Amino acid sequence: MYLKGLDATGTDAGARYPAEIVDVGSGVGLPGIPIAIVAPDIEVTLLDRSQRRTSLAQRVARILDLDNVVVVQGEVGGSKASYDAALFRASLPIADAAQAFLGLTGPRGYGLVGVSRLDRRPEVPDPPEGVAFSLSAEGSDVLDSPFWLLRMRRDRTRHTGSDATHEL
Repeated sequence: MYLKGLDATGTDAGARYPAEIVDVGSGVGLPGIPIAIVAPDIEVTLLDRSQRRTSLAQRVARILDLDNVVVVQGEVGGSKASYDAALFRASLPIADAAQAFLGLTGPRGYGLVGVSRLDRRPEVPDPPEGVAFSLSAEGSDVLDSPFWLLRMRRDRTRHTGSDATHEL
């Protein structure tokens, strides 16, 4: 689901994936390692604060000979790098993920948050200033229920007061 979300064209045909992504709160490498396997042209940074989890992720990347994976132990706020896309899989509340997204990506960057696998539409807070949200239910041949994916992008429009809107 995350790989489809990374497709800048919105379809799998003729996909244009970002050159560099960061998987925030990656743990032992999900979803970053599967993305690195399927899309070896994407440079994947796995970011997690746990030394134990990052050690396991480094081992997995080494065993699988994934030259396109970098494992970083640290806090999301401590990263000075800029990525094309940021992925969040239950690592931060949505509002915190949106703030982290702003710090991790450049002006054309975007973010993906795996929100829920429940049948019902999840509650999503209003985006912070400078961010636009778009929520979609992604179907799957594997999962019984939809996978709710929240896309974040930098909001290039200027809103004031009650004019502020977001896509949902």
